[in-house]
Amino acid sequence: MKKLFIIVLLAVTASGCALRSTKNVEKPGPVIGMSVEAFKTSYPRADLVYLTTDSATYKIYRSSGGSFWIDDFYYFGRGKLAKFEQKTHFFNNSRVTIEHEKDKKN
Repeated sequence: MKKLFIIVLLAVTASGCALRSTKNVEKPGPVIGMSVEAFKTSYPRADLVYLTTDSATYKIYRSSGGSFWIDDFYYFGRGKLAKFEQKTHFFNNSRVTIEHEKDKKN
C-alpha cells in the first residue's frame, strides 16, 4: 500500500510538471516564395523601405551594440519573397584632428 501511494504521488507530480511546462514554439522564419501578406502577419513591426508596382523591400531592426546595429532586409518581387539578407552597420567613432603648421618665414 505504501509503494502504491508513492507511485501514485510520483505520477501526479510528473503529470503536474508536464502541464506547467511551456513549449518553446518558435515563429517560422521567412521562406523564399512566401507572400507579402504572410510576411506582414508574421512580422507586424517590419518597416516598408521601398515600394514600386511589382517590388517591395521591408526592414526589421534586430539589435545594436556600442559601435554597430543590425537590420534584416526582405526583398519581394511580384508579391513573393525573393531574397533576404542581414546587414551590419558600423558607427565611425574615430576622431581625427588636423593640425596646421605654423606659418614659416622663408
